Amino acid sequence: MKKRIFSALLALCMMLTALPLTGLTAFAAGITSGDFEYEVLSEENKTCEITDYTGSATTLDIPSELDGYTVTSIGEYAFRNCSSLTSINIPDSVTSIGDSAFGGCTSLTSINIPDSVTSIGSEAFCDCVSLASVTIGKGVTSIGKNVFGGCRSLTTINISDSVTDIGYEAFYYCTSLTSIVIPDSVTSIGDNAFRYCSSLASVTIGKGVTSIGNNAFRGCRSLTSIVIPDSVTSIGNEAFYNCYSLTSIDIPDSVMSIGDYAFCNCSSLISIVIPDSVTSIGDGAFTDCDNLTIYGYAGSYAETYAAENSIPFVALVAAEDMTSGIIVMETTDGVLSEDTELNVEQTESTEMRVSYNITLVQNGAEIQPAGTVTVKIPVPDGMDGRTCKVYREEADGTYTDMNAVYQDGYMVFTTDHFSVYVLTSEALGITLGDVNGDGKVDAVDARWVLQVAAGMRTLENATAADVNTDSKIDAVDARWILQAAAGMRTLDA
Repeated sequence: MKKRIFSALLALCMMLTALPLTGLTAFAAGITSGDFEYEVLSEENKTCEITDYTGSATTLDIPSELDGYTVTSIGEYAFRNCSSLTSINIPDSVTSIGDSAFGGCTSLTSINIPDSVTSIGSEAFCDCVSLASVTIGKGVTSIGKNVFGGCRSLTTINISDSVTDIGYEAFYYCTSLTSIVIPDSVTSIGDNAFRYCSSLASVTIGKGVTSIGNNAFRGCRSLTSIVIPDSVTSIGNEAFYNCYSLTSIDIPDSVMSIGDYAFCNCSSLISIVIPDSVTSIGDGAFTDCDNLTIYGYAGSYAETYAAENSIPFVALVAAEDMTSGIIVMETTDGVLSEDTELNVEQTESTEMRVSYNITLVQNGAEIQPAGTVTVKIPVPDGMDGRTCKVYREEADGTYTDMNAVYQDGYMVFTTDHFSVYVLTSEALGITLGDVNGDGKVDAVDARWVLQVAAGMRTLENATAADVNTDSKIDAVDARWILQAAAGMRTLDA
């Protein structure tokens, strides 16, 4: 028996002896340095991860280096339940924040996540009940599961345009959050993302979002209105369940499905526009919306659904020019009348652009719509709608970008005024770099670009600011503008 035990021990010693030193480092226990415990990630690169904090500081500067090792990661649970911490500075050396890294830091009031951070783990700041303000750096691409769940003091958050995904329960039960701007970079809003954000009254959803997840805004009982961009194709189950204050909503004609109980118990909802693109509406989608009227187009699925569920239905007016294929549709009842005629005259056609003089006629006289209408202009053969724009030619010869989006062969936009419209792959009436429209390209324009990138300014027309045409407005555009102002670069329209 003793011989077998000795043989086993000898074999184990031989295995350990055969391991390289780097392997032994990986298995080493945490190393203590002051109030921090860390583990070496790479002996070769001299990097480490903070795994624990034993101090009781209220304000803490996390070091960028421990014992000659660069801190690149804050590990799982590293600062969890450090109830004394009120303020934390994360160094630029950190690239990742682990699961629950700061969870339960109940006194933490604000935090800036530097641009160096590219990943934030699940529940990283969960139940930081005093956290009122968060700035997320431009390196982060995803806000994961329950990252800020239960941060019930959080009133504002700045989401950078590097973020592409807002995950499951990302802001669950953030009961003090009053407004949020979701940038165009975000493509999906996950299940329960803003569930029970009971003070959330204003939401701007970016034009990149294609899906709104199940229960995404459930229980947001202060939400009165929300604009869903025409990039969204689906609205999930119970997405707006119990949004008691929601009074009206327009569903863009990109949406094809509305999930089960999506607007259930939205008791203040009196009108909803459902386009003919919607071919599926789930069970109980409008249960307990007792004052609701559905607006849609005659013969659409929305009309059938309304009849089957005993919901009042009002048919909107649409007009189509059979020669050009241009369609004008009401977005609210009463903007057009049944005897409104749509007249379209093609005034120009080249490989790069096509122009139409669009008018509405009623009782023999030209009229303007009584409100906002949606216009769909077919993209001609040989042109790529994904790179096209639509401009309105104004009386003074200037052009207004209509911010049209490409959908199923059409450029789609809204307007309340008709004149000549140009569908083109060229930039019309715009000087790249002249962001403020003063006829000069200078440092002021670069400053405007940086303010837009930081969320401090908005632009009605962003084309002039995106000088490198990568569909982002950022510091690179500002640098190009400064180089152009100094004569070091030419900005091509």
